[in-house]
Amino acid sequence: MAEITVADLQKLLGRDHLHISEALKRLSPVVLRDLAASAHIRTVSEGDVIESDGVMGSMIGYVLDGAIGMLKPLPDGRTHIVGLLLPTDLFGRLTAGVGFHRIVALAKSRILFFDRDVFDALLFAHPDLERMFLISVLDELDAARDWVLIFSSTSVLQRAAAFLVILARRCMESHTINQRGPIAVTLPVSRKHVADCLSVRQESLSRALHALAELGLVQIITPMIFQINDLAALVDVSNQDQLYANSVKHRHDFNAHAREL
Repeated sequence: MAEITVADLQKLLGRDHLHISEALKRLSPVVLRDLAASAHIRTVSEGDVIESDGVMGSMIGYVLDGAIGMLKPLPDGRTHIVGLLLPTDLFGRLTAGVGFHRIVALAKSRILFFDRDVFDALLFAHPDLERMFLISVLDELDAARDWVLIFSSTSVLQRAAAFLVILARRCMESHTINQRGPIAVTLPVSRKHVADCLSVRQESLSRALHALAELGLVQIITPMIFQINDLAALVDVSNQDQLYANSVKHRHDFNAHAREL
């Protein structure tokens, strides 16, 4: 298992995440050293179970590449994808108790893991690190709200549009893209997994994506890559225009606050 240096840690955590990158600059060399010492990178294949439901995990994970699913077992033996973790997302429980979701790789992924007990102790001892973790928790709450918005949509077309809007927003935040121009987004998982995430049939999802293309809102470059031609119109089709606007405002206000800290 390769050793993680402080320089590695700063590069891995701050590469696509403005909030965490800014918070990292405030951490002392001692905290960064201890944090790096508790970290390791693991590559997982599609289908690998990273953490089972009903157990207390020993690690905190930070997604570097790929896509991770949060699966909820159903009484009839089936499982349902209730959340999608993408690069810069954090997962794992710090407080006592077991996890309620099964964490499974939905694509080949790289994850930066931290020892949970070490991470917990460092959070308690160093407020700057606690602030960085709080930033990730706030992002997690935003992601949960995104899923609520998707499932409040009544049609497959609305859910497909909302999902593409979420991908576009994440792309803009990571790469500082002007939302007025075309935005290229890549599905982070297979269409089958996307359909499972949206609780729709794969055939229905395909028809909805082609309908969005026929409306001129998106262009299907490949089955996995889409160019969003009109984000505002796509937001309108998703029927989440006001809620999306509130989310953008919330993130803008948080960015401004983070720069002032």
